[in-house]
Amino acid sequence: MQTKQFSGATIDDVLGQVRAEFGDEAVILETRNVVRGGVAGFFGKAAIEVTASDQMPGADAPADGLDLLDTDEAPAARPASRPASAVQAEPAPEDAVLDTEAFLRNLGRHLAPEEAEPGRLVAPVAAAPAAGQDPERDRARAIIEAARAAVREAAAQPASGSGSPSPAVEPWVDDAVPGPGPGPVAAAPEPPAAEPPAALAPAPVAPAPVAPAPARIDLPPVPRAERPLDPALAGLRAELLGTGADERRLDSLLEGFQRAVGPFLSPGADRRTALRDYLAARLPVVRDWRPWRTGHTIALVGQSGVGKSSTALKIAGRFRAAGMEVAIIAAGGGARGALGDRARELGLPVVDAPDADAVAEACRAFADRDLVIVDTPGCSHMAPADLERVRGLVEAAAADETHLVMAAATPAGDLGDLQQAFRPLGINRVSLTKLDETRFFGGLLNAPMRIGRPLAYIADGTALPAAIAPADPRLVAELLLP
Repeated sequence: MQTKQFSGATIDDVLGQVRAEFGDEAVILETRNVVRGGVAGFFGKAAIEVTASDQMPGADAPADGLDLLDTDEAPAARPASRPASAVQAEPAPEDAVLDTEAFLRNLGRHLAPEEAEPGRLVAPVAAAPAAGQDPERDRARAIIEAARAAVREAAAQPASGSGSPSPAVEPWVDDAVPGPGPGPVAAAPEPPAAEPPAALAPAPVAPAPVAPAPARIDLPPVPRAERPLDPALAGLRAELLGTGADERRLDSLLEGFQRAVGPFLSPGADRRTALRDYLAARLPVVRDWRPWRTGHTIALVGQSGVGKSSTALKIAGRFRAAGMEVAIIAAGGGARGALGDRARELGLPVVDAPDADAVAEACRAFADRDLVIVDTPGCSHMAPADLERVRGLVEAAAADETHLVMAAATPAGDLGDLQQAFRPLGINRVSLTKLDETRFFGGLLNAPMRIGRPLAYIADGTALPAAIAPADPRLVAELLLP
């Protein structure tokens, strides 16, 4: 005898497997519902497991303690115990219940005629036989009840992938074998539906507590109070405006001073000195004067007449006087004979480089010098073609610093145009000239703040090379507020 276990989503799937394996003479020994997969018994899929054989088990081979008929002609099934993981199902439809008459006809050959009466099959499967009962009769009753329970349970399972019960299962017990033909047998009452297993029954989920929405508090808009300027600063403000300082940028600095420094000043403190110190700390000037590498290059750009060539001679003369090797490149050609003459007086070599290629070649030749100054031709901020040409010269020089040179008296209204025109040239410094030609030093504040680049050098005369100095923040603050 061969015994094998089959499983599938529906009873039709399983019965098909059984037929394919053992043919129509197969005997169902056990049917049970199981759950496949999932986590800890949850989220699994319901399935049906059937244990079948190619013949009836012999009397000497009981299945799970249940004595079965010693025959290979009658199909049999053991009562399927409902596993804890089974899902509650609706009662099986009437047409899916085992055909008892056909089943009894097959069993008739193994029972005495008086024992084959349907009305006498009432013993439950799990009940132990009473003393003195006929063992053959009890085995027959157990087989019939087991088959009924198995078919009802299988027919009650929903089809895979749908919520409706599977179609009625035709009984495939062989009823073609002739035998005694008992009369109609009353169908056994449907067993009560079992409660759903505790492991799979969905526990009622209490709704998550919803936090109440915070009450909206509509606060009336609070207008920003205009902070009156400290009376002691009002006079200093007027003095700074008299130097030509731009009102908007000056008021920004004064507000910062009043917020950050004012609360810590005693009533008798010197506001002028405190404000001068604050300006020195806040003015945008170059503060990281670091040692240069060999071949450090400074390019000077700007409008015509602002003193670029003089600035080049002053810077080069200062470093030459300090014992450094310095060279000047007159980029872009043009009539700048005075530059060569004055450079020779200071002992400075000057190279004329009419185009970008010549500038690049000259920079390579002076790569061993401590400093190289590139003086470019002046051009108007209203001449795009000239600006583009100067840009090419600066890029060929690969300048480390590009200074926008302006006169200290440049009107504040022109600074925006200058910044927009010369920004593509890569300017990163601002140098102011001709401080000796004006008494309005507001440009020392306006130019770096509007251009957005720190102040590097300031020049205040024509003396070579003395009339130039780094833009020391305290010196600038004293020029603005003596």
